[in-house]
Amino acid sequence: MQIFVRVLDSDITLTLDVEVSDTIDNVGFLVLAILERDFGFPGAPIFAFLERDFAAPAWYGLGLPHPEHCADALEGGRTLADYGIQNESVLHFACA
Repeated sequence: MQIFVRVLDSDITLTLDVEVSDTIDNVGFLVLAILERDFGFPGAPIFAFLERDFAAPAWYGLGLPHPEHCADALEGGRTLADYGIQNESVLHFACA
């Protein structure tokens, strides 16, 4: 299936071919690799997918969303299917 990943604090939206059995972590590392390869982003050890977009996320030194938004972060070990992510879904990606 195909999903779209919007990178917060940028105008980048990626189109990815994934499987519903892929984990959030695996998709995140794929996004990081694409950002590094195609856009020159430095490797980011910390990332999160958020269930919804935040117009102006408040960042901490480690690059995580403000604590009030942490409940909206998707858990890395879970699969896309666990979250009901379907074809042409949009995920919001934040990295540090």
